[in-house]
Amino acid sequence: MDAMQNFLTAAIMITLTCACMSVAALPAAVTAFDDSPAKGRLLLDIRSQLERMRQDNALRNAVAGTLRARLGYQTSPFHGFAALLEVEDVRAVDDTYNSTSNGQIRRSLIADAETTEINRAFISYSGKFDTAFTYGRQRIIVDNARFIGNDGWRQNEQTFDAFKLQNTSFTDTEITLAYVDKVQRVFGDDTEVDMQAPIVNVDYKGSPMLNVSGYGYFLSFDNDPAASRRTSGIRVRGEYPLRRVSLLYAAEYARQSDYNDGLADINADYGHFVAGIKFPVVTTELGYEVLSGDGAYAFQTPLASGHAFNGWADQFLVTPLHGLRDVYASADTSFAGIRWKVVYHEFSADRGGVDYGSELNLLVVKRFTRRCLLGLKYATYFADGFSVDTEKIQIYAQINI
Repeated sequence: MDAMQNFLTAAIMITLTCACMSVAALPAAVTAFDDSPAKGRLLLDIRSQLERMRQDNALRNAVAGTLRARLGYQTSPFHGFAALLEVEDVRAVDDTYNSTSNGQIRRSLIADAETTEINRAFISYSGKFDTAFTYGRQRIIVDNARFIGNDGWRQNEQTFDAFKLQNTSFTDTEITLAYVDKVQRVFGDDTEVDMQAPIVNVDYKGSPMLNVSGYGYFLSFDNDPAASRRTSGIRVRGEYPLRRVSLLYAAEYARQSDYNDGLADINADYGHFVAGIKFPVVTTELGYEVLSGDGAYAFQTPLASGHAFNGWADQFLVTPLHGLRDVYASADTSFAGIRWKVVYHEFSADRGGVDYGSELNLLVVKRFTRRCLLGLKYATYFADGFSVDTEKIQIYAQINI
């Protein structure tokens, strides 16, 4: 209890300090490190987080009070070349949870392990031929991060050892080509995944009413060749303005199959459809997402920012073998200087239609400036035919430069 109280006090102090800095000292500090040939840019990110998880099973309740600090430096461009180095440290103030590496196996899992590591380290070039190159450990987020993302909600984000090329030679079009050699997972030390993975994405943004992206992700795992798979698909989305509102839409289809030494059972489809209305004060959406499964294999997204999809209780980070259907509705608004978002999900199996359960999510964020915020995230999963009742609450405060 003392540790939890100390953590909450620290979170409050960070928030108050953030608010004060935003009024006076922070702008001056940032100005001192503005980009210029001589100065470069200082990178600083501090985030305190309290996460509590309760599950209706034999595992004991989990409480993770953690503090993350990232410190880095990005050089200013020199004839188009630049470099970045960023170190990350995650410490547990209250470690009554299973981080996968702290020995607390009788408690629920919260994937915020203590770690000290190089979070990002790369060299880059941009300038001629409308092309930018990046080589080294980097953050890669493609499209909406459904297939390739940094899983940025966790204290230790997912980063990639890769060579990446981005080209904008064609009007309103960005072509992203990457070759991933290793993935640094969110679980901390010694959890990297060696792989050989070409990534291709072509994103056309001709107008706000029509954006189209086509992609192919070819994942070959060194430590698990049988799981190697290719995913190819297309995504369209847009916003159609009317007199007082805007209509929103998105539609996506992808096909997943075996690749290199992947098992022949790897054969599944993905579909996601969203319709929404953007009012002056609130945005509402209705969505339907399907990850197919036939009982032997289900569509998987191992490099995704999985927490952003299928509920914040994280019950479906790995798709069940009979697949997943997720029907959801959301409302997102801001008032009194605070962002509010609520999402409701109904989950069922793709094959057989068995009810899995339902989930309610709530997000509340107070942003003091663009550099600091205080937030609360809540999720409660009501199990029916899959997993167990789960409740999760997260409180966090963040400052970044």
